[in-house]
Amino acid sequence: MRKFASKAAVLAAISVAAGLGATAARADTFAVYTGYADNLRASGFFPNPWIGDANVVSESSGAQFFDSGAIRIQNTGATSITITNLKVAMNGGGGPTYSIWNSLTIGAGQEGVFTQTTSYNFDSSDNSTGSAPGGLTGGSVGSNGIGGCSSTAAAQTLAGITAYCAGREPIVSFSENGNLVTLNDSGHILDTGNYDFINGSTDG
Repeated sequence: MRKFASKAAVLAAISVAAGLGATAARADTFAVYTGYADNLRASGFFPNPWIGDANVVSESSGAQFFDSGAIRIQNTGATSITITNLKVAMNGGGGPTYSIWNSLTIGAGQEGVFTQTTSYNFDSSDNSTGSAPGGLTGGSVGSNGIGGCSSTAAAQTLAGITAYCAGREPIVSFSENGNLVTLNDSGHILDTGNYDFINGSTDG
């Protein structure tokens, strides 16, 4: 299965296949991934596949500069699915909530990408607090190239930030063909480790 990946590290924090809304006749199946798109900086990272690629649908234009979280929903079923009411609640639901997307129909075998709809209106890395949690930067052992709450479980335990990170996971929710889906970004990809990964500090 293809991943929503950056140049340096896989950004697939959520990978859930679900038989939601199942009936005796059919079940919708899909996988959900998180990513971060940054083409403002040479040191940034970018998801793959992306807007403009084969079988990718999105309401966003790929012809813009990105500094934005991204959610990819891969339709692995045999019929179309419609995604409505997509929301992302930051900081475990205690931060701002993004609700900027229109409904999107994703055909069988297609992938829907939800990201900024205009410049930087989903800059989800800006909603964290403090510097890199536990002092884990992108170069730390177990950091997975991002650091902070995106680090491995072992690194989080050693740094004493396991409970902190668990309580601040971004929450992704949407309706799929009328069925409510709620998932946590347990890899902290949308908030880039719960700190501003590029600047090394948060914008608050």
